[in-house]
Amino acid sequence: MLGEALLEPSSGGAGGLLHSERVEPVEENASEPSGGAPIEAEAPSTSGSAAPVEEPAEAARTSRRRRMARRGALWTGAVVGGLAFGLVVSFVGERVLSRGEVLRGIVLGDVALGGLDESQARARLAKRRNELAAAPLVLEWDDEKVTTSGRDLGFGLDVERGVQVALDAGRTGSMFARFGDFCSRLFRETHVTAPTRTGAHFSDALRAVTAPHLELPVVPSIGFDGELHAVYPRETRVIDEPALVRLLAERLDAPASDPVVVPLETRAPELTRADVDAALEKARALIAAPVTLVTEDGAHEVKLSPA
Repeated sequence: MLGEALLEPSSGGAGGLLHSERVEPVEENASEPSGGAPIEAEAPSTSGSAAPVEEPAEAARTSRRRRMARRGALWTGAVVGGLAFGLVVSFVGERVLSRGEVLRGIVLGDVALGGLDESQARARLAKRRNELAAAPLVLEWDDEKVTTSGRDLGFGLDVERGVQVALDAGRTGSMFARFGDFCSRLFRETHVTAPTRTGAHFSDALRAVTAPHLELPVVPSIGFDGELHAVYPRETRVIDEPALVRLLAERLDAPASDPVVVPLETRAPELTRADVDAALEKARALIAAPVTLVTEDGAHEVKLSPA
């Protein structure tokens, strides 16, 4: 920095004039403090409330994703709607085209009847009934086994009821229930329980087969072998016929060669020992005095006296 400039005397004279000129100092850096350290300029603030501007590429990607999502939703809705419409059309078509026939996928017992009309279903069920009736049927209880057949017992498949049950399968209930059954039959068969028929002689035939191996019930009574005596009742193990019929019906739905375990129950007598004793006293009172026995036509009579 230059304060004052002194001009030397000119070489033209020894007593030349001394000339002075004041020069103002020059400020080299207005922003520089007196200490000499530089001051950095303050950057503009970006912490204001204005939202950052989205990059154009990111905005394009977001828009494209939204368009693809909407397109996917439309396609999904179209596919689902098409499937639903196709199912409804198929459901109505089956109802119209299958009148008088067993619906597709219906199985009665172990007999597939889908697509058959009434006469065809009857013939197929009659054939199966005869096969089942002739098949050996082994009954087992405790350590006993007897072999019989459905024909011998008078038990078997009821063909006429079976045909009606098969024709009604999938056609009863509410519209929603029928539509649900239709959708189910698209993937698997519908099994219907086979109706059975028990002959009037079933109980007698069952007793005839099992009597040699079971203890017969004791009938309470008053006996006479020179004097009156009582035959008292007691508990007896007998076959539970309703339960056995249910087991045989299940066997028609799923035929098998293994024995049918006969259900037994202990049956208490209807009369008690007190009832028999009271009857015995009445009988003794009757023969305490002479008794006259007369034939129906009155032609003969016999007088009995107490011993």
